[in-house]
Amino acid sequence: MNVISSVEQLRALSRTPSILRFFGRVPDCQFAIPELSETSNREATERLSNYRNACGCFAGGLVMGLAVIGFVIAYALSGRGISDFGVMDFLMFLGLFTASTLVGKSLGVLWARVRAIQLVRRIATRAAAQCA
Repeated sequence: MNVISSVEQLRALSRTPSILRFFGRVPDCQFAIPELSETSNREATERLSNYRNACGCFAGGLVMGLAVIGFVIAYALSGRGISDFGVMDFLMFLGLFTASTLVGKSLGVLWARVRAIQLVRRIATRAAAQCA
């Protein structure tokens, strides 16, 4: 676990390419910045840990659910009945299901990375303001 104890370390962390790597993880950091209160340091550490552990499951489920509902509505509006549902329709549904889940999870993980960078930059700004 990296201990972040200065504004310079925070700024360096926000510029680290590993924080945005999709397949890597956000670095495991503990904030111990003297300019901030112990509560602020602890809350920032917990938030960064949450962003670090984000898997995108909620976003994946949401996008998949919307895609499935959209597929069902589109199929119903096409005028075809349930008995007309064939192998190609099933394969299309399966592909849509899989693709929408992967896209949603990817967006969820990327959003967590962006939020981690925003958190680090916000903490750096607050700590720099406390120094001045």
